[in-house]
Amino acid sequence: MAEYGIRVDIIPEVNPDCIGDAHSLMFRDETFDLVFLDPPYTDDYSASLYGTGRLNFKRYSQEAVRVLKEGGWLVVYHFVATPQIPGTVMVKRIFIETRPWHRPRVVHIHRKSEQEWRMKSQEIEQVKQRRRENRQGTKSRQLQMF
Repeated sequence: MAEYGIRVDIIPEVNPDCIGDAHSLMFRDETFDLVFLDPPYTDDYSASLYGTGRLNFKRYSQEAVRVLKEGGWLVVYHFVATPQIPGTVMVKRIFIETRPWHRPRVVHIHRKSEQEWRMKSQEIEQVKQRRRENRQGTKSRQLQMF
């Protein structure tokens, strides 16, 4: 049993508070102030540790965002730098060295904010549009030279 909060695991033998799969959580929308994800890091780990199929980062991270309250915190523990999670803003990425010749662990701290996510998405689209326009302008100038 978790000292604080509710621990969900797919394996009953580890005595979680709830038995379930992070890809499909049993909680209502906007239930928690904090969600901590510590998934198996690869499909092979998932199969050997849990006997489950392929991991789907996008699906289980979106489930975490769904059950997170607006302004709540999403912490993801992994051994790679994971991508931005829609509906959140990345606040910090912390790399932890465990020992020599081993992969570091990465703690990703996100904050749920639909408004900031939409603004950031619009900014990214504007940058992409400017790049496309710049490439088109460069191609036009190159063609005029010939």
